[in-house]
Amino acid sequence: MDNAINSLGFYLLRNPLLPISDLAAINQAIKSHANDRDFFEQAIREKFSSPLLQEALYIASPELYQEFSKWFFQKSLAVSKNTDALLLTLYKYYSRMCTRCTPYGLFAGCSVGTWTHTSSEISFSSTNKYHKHSRLDMNYVAEMSSYITALPHIKKQLRFYPNTSLYSIGNQLRYVEFELVNKFRTYQLSSIEKMPYLLRLLEKAQAGAYLENLITCLVDDQITYDAAEAFVNKVVQMQVLVSELEPTVTGEEFYRSLIRKLTTLQGTEKEVAILEHIQDQLEKQCHSIDKYLHIAQAINENFTSTGKKDLIQTDLFFTTEQNHLHTNVEKVLLDEINELSVLGRENTNSNLDAFVKSFREKYEQQEVPLLLALDAELGIGYAGVVSGQADYQPLVEQLQLPATIQALPVQWNTKERNKLNLFLQSTQAGRQVISLSEQDLAALGQGADDITLPESFYLFGTLLAQDFQQLDQGDFKFELTSCSGPSAVSLLGRFCHGNAELTSRVKECIAHEEAQKPDAIFAEVVHLPEARAGNILMRPALRTYEIPYLGHASVDVEYRIELQDLMVSVSNTNKIILRSKKYNKEVIPRLTSAHNYAKGLHVYRFLCDLQGYGQHTSIRWDWGILADQRFLPRVEYKHFILSKASWQLTVDDIPAFPDKYSELNQTEVSEQFSLLCKKRNLPNQVVLIEGDNELLLDLENVFCLRIIVEKLRKHGKVLLTESLLSPEKAFVPDQAGYYTNQVIIPLYPSQKQPGHSQTQQLSNNVHSENEVVVGSTLITDVPLLKRTFFPGSEWLYLKVYTGTKTADRILTQFLKPLMNELIDQQLIQKWFFIRYRDPEDHLRIRLYHPDFSHCQGIVLQKLYGLFEQLSQQGLIRKIQTDTYQREIERYGIRTMELTEELFFHDSQAVVDFLDLLDGDAGEKYRWLFALRGIDSLFDDFGYSDAERYRIIGQMRQNFFVEFKGNKGLTIQLNERYRKMSKDIRLFMDPIYDTMNEVEEAASVFKNRSIAIQSIISQIRELQTDHKDTFSIDRLLPSYIHMFVNRIMLSRQRLHELVLYHFLAKYYESILARQKTSTTAVTVY
Repeated sequence: MDNAINSLGFYLLRNPLLPISDLAAINQAIKSHANDRDFFEQAIREKFSSPLLQEALYIASPELYQEFSKWFFQKSLAVSKNTDALLLTLYKYYSRMCTRCTPYGLFAGCSVGTWTHTSSEISFSSTNKYHKHSRLDMNYVAEMSSYITALPHIKKQLRFYPNTSLYSIGNQLRYVEFELVNKFRTYQLSSIEKMPYLLRLLEKAQAGAYLENLITCLVDDQITYDAAEAFVNKVVQMQVLVSELEPTVTGEEFYRSLIRKLTTLQGTEKEVAILEHIQDQLEKQCHSIDKYLHIAQAINENFTSTGKKDLIQTDLFFTTEQNHLHTNVEKVLLDEINELSVLGRENTNSNLDAFVKSFREKYEQQEVPLLLALDAELGIGYAGVVSGQADYQPLVEQLQLPATIQALPVQWNTKERNKLNLFLQSTQAGRQVISLSEQDLAALGQGADDITLPESFYLFGTLLAQDFQQLDQGDFKFELTSCSGPSAVSLLGRFCHGNAELTSRVKECIAHEEAQKPDAIFAEVVHLPEARAGNILMRPALRTYEIPYLGHASVDVEYRIELQDLMVSVSNTNKIILRSKKYNKEVIPRLTSAHNYAKGLHVYRFLCDLQGYGQHTSIRWDWGILADQRFLPRVEYKHFILSKASWQLTVDDIPAFPDKYSELNQTEVSEQFSLLCKKRNLPNQVVLIEGDNELLLDLENVFCLRIIVEKLRKHGKVLLTESLLSPEKAFVPDQAGYYTNQVIIPLYPSQKQPGHSQTQQLSNNVHSENEVVVGSTLITDVPLLKRTFFPGSEWLYLKVYTGTKTADRILTQFLKPLMNELIDQQLIQKWFFIRYRDPEDHLRIRLYHPDFSHCQGIVLQKLYGLFEQLSQQGLIRKIQTDTYQREIERYGIRTMELTEELFFHDSQAVVDFLDLLDGDAGEKYRWLFALRGIDSLFDDFGYSDAERYRIIGQMRQNFFVEFKGNKGLTIQLNERYRKMSKDIRLFMDPIYDTMNEVEEAASVFKNRSIAIQSIISQIRELQTDHKDTFSIDRLLPSYIHMFVNRIMLSRQRLHELVLYHFLAKYYESILARQKTSTTAVTVY
């Protein structure tokens, strides 16, 4: 392919704090002293005598620093396993400071370099090699802000704004609110009725308003000042309105913004003085640990309790006198990554694929509000947050179910076949390196002509050369870490606050990216999912436009694109298009941060997932189905090292491990690994891989071997790769030695990216109408009972498609009065409903009249009038009439009609009960009365406690198997029951109804019991007269199952698992008490 790739004129250089030559020296010294333990300890002590390294250690882990202090200063740690463990940990930290370029506290830093036509040169400042950019961890800043906002004299001076997640559905406003649980934010979708006073309040707060102004705007003839004040405070408490001191992640650093804002307020001199004092301490460049302890003390005494852990967020920036690389190097990299672009992988996303499919099915070519489309109830949801999954249901919240293991699909194609051939040729020849030819690359890249690169992306990796001269002459290698996008600057945003030059360069990149599509708006996503995530997400205002979501934008109001302004559609080519109503332009979301958003809120995930959807956003080598091989060779193409050689080691590779290993002395340890290295052809220098963490180890250093052994002991296997890092291949110098490097090079494709143009099937009855299967026996001598009811017959069957929460509203506010009216007017005799999902959530409503031919028209007219109203309010998506097929095999031919009668009374009772629930607080009563309602059915059918325990135990076991229950799930369920058992006992016993203030709810189920007594009597009579009548033991579990289906909002089967477990434990405790009581009577 001919797509030329160009750079944007600069790179970000990342280096570790210490030169790699330091690590090589300490390893050599340890080996020259025969791996002597005392020498090892002395060497570590000498290295960490540096105040800089001690500060780096403290910032990384205050807890580890405490242990270090006992050993280093107090010498209170005796020689023991604990001391040895500390020494190994310190060695690992030291190795990281010498080798890894990933910024982490003071362990590594960065600087900005440029491409020039002069010889490459990088040199650190001899007088001021680096500077630290330190700030309070965002978690503590957020807590301090919350504390300050709550102070009455400050709160009244703050502006309040509408929650940025607010959107309208029918006569409700929905929004996302959070609460802090163990210092972490947990979110839930909430709703509030569109009251005139609330709408007036939101309009007033649109541009920000003080509490006093919000209160006075409500005061009129109908509402007093005190009532208005209470209402405003309630709305603020509910987070419908949020203050201007909510943490921000773009613009000025939030801590500085907090100080600046407080200085404009009256009576804040004390708070400002303390905050400025803390800032002064943070800006000190000395290596004293005392300043961090002083900061923690100041926060504890004045704001909120804090520990030392994660108190300070520090970035390190190197000061360079020269920092430029020759354009010869740049040209080689660009030419070859252009050739390698045939390895690019299209950014496929199963969540977006599912969204496209569901959107086209539901909305076809429509453009709809984004927040409606993402609504879990009335839209289609996103990323598993679909109808029922977002509901507040405390009984099953945070219940961890055993994972269902699914085999990943294996794609076998020409590319995989070519990789396999290359692998086999290499291993058969005993080679550890695969050098790809241009022909190999062409074969691997078949069908890559239609590759679409992002508007900007980046090349990320390590330059390996002996010195600058060889680098400029092309005698170098480039270890590819990644080549990804969009955009070119996603890894750079978090460092901009500490480097003005980098900020300027990033803005230039963004301007170039946005010029690729001048008719579209590129908008920064502004969201703080967790306070600590703010450490990574914090960045200046880099783009002109921002999309705030549960956060404040840092740009002026005319450049804010509210979520309520965004419309979404899907084109004929399955492209997802966002459009701003205000600007009538396509909106392209961007996240200029390396934050891992995969577990974020679904709206945030959608916006971030959308960035590179459908583009080829990753150029890399992927071993595919060969990835788990015990050995994989290095893969190279010209100057690029695409994949390092790797080895999988297991405990089986070491004969003396694990039983006898602890008994081996250091010589025997070295001998074991020496044999292993020869057997597996391992080099002396390897890198231990654990997820994103890498640790360079010397296999001739016995202390490095012990690190590998501990990992084997813990995990049973380890992954090692060859190390390409060495002093000989590290060309960045200073007087201390030679440094490893990583470079991030912003890129863009030179070609202009193309712009955007913008019957019902009846199930076959296997048996005739008067036949039914009981067990495996077909019984034919039963009364004739009609199985199938078409529209227009005695049963009218409707499917009403709506969300799970909205279903409750429809049942209680709309269907309940209509059904009562139809019964009173004798237009129907009975009705019942169930909740269902196939795959969309809906209510299945069945209405009965023995002669519907005379009145069905009137019934349908009333129903359709109601549904038209609900549709206009956006509360239902569609309705369908369907054919009612009786489940005779489940409910019995003799008891089918009685079952329908029972379902009628059960539906009436459930709807009456739901009408009593109020908001999230009512959800506790929902599951408690689900237990009570089940127990009431046992009462109605005359079951003893022992019989209840037997039936419910069987039902519990069935659901336990369905959810692949294990010991862990049992522990969770038992612990959950233990915490809730007191509430359960109080609610199960009617004697406490008055105390619990639930007499009205309890009466609902008493009325149901009265109504179904005649039904139960008739079932018993049928059992006496006809042996083929289904037993109550067979019918009752189905009745209980359908009751739970009706009363629970969603995830009914998961609720059944928990409810049946709770009841089994409850009945078990009753039987235990009865047994104890009987024993006591016998004794006395």
